[in-house]
Amino acid sequence: MTSRTPTDWGEVSSQVSLTPEQIIEWLESYRELMIEVWKNNPELRKQWEQNYC
Repeated sequence: MTSRTPTDWGEVSSQVSLTPEQIIEWLESYRELMIEVWKNNPELRKQWEQNYC
């Protein structure tokens, strides 16, 4: 994974125009995906509990 600078992200954001509704919709779908990953990945839950509980 490469690190990105704020300039890189500014270039990306200037090319993509999303409405607040589209952003909320995307975040909600991402949240649902992460819940499914969490439910179906016991190793992930175990690591999280070791690190954060």
